[in-house]
Amino acid sequence: MRKFVKIEVIMTDDSGYLALKALLPKDGIVWARTVGKEVIIRLKHDIDLDHIEKSFNSLHRTLSM
Repeated sequence: MRKFVKIEVIMTDDSGYLALKALLPKDGIVWARTVGKEVIIRLKHDIDLDHIEKSFNSLHRTLSM
């Protein structure tokens, strides 16, 4: 195994993390870490990160109005 590996993650705040946790399948989140005021979340490899990002941003914009 290599020492350094590039992975794709989602970065959000605490409320975004709770929304992901509530709406994704129970085993959808591999790990989550808090860094400052942000939460970095690694999702399962079979979850489309682009779709999640677009859908959750759209939902957030709709509910924020």
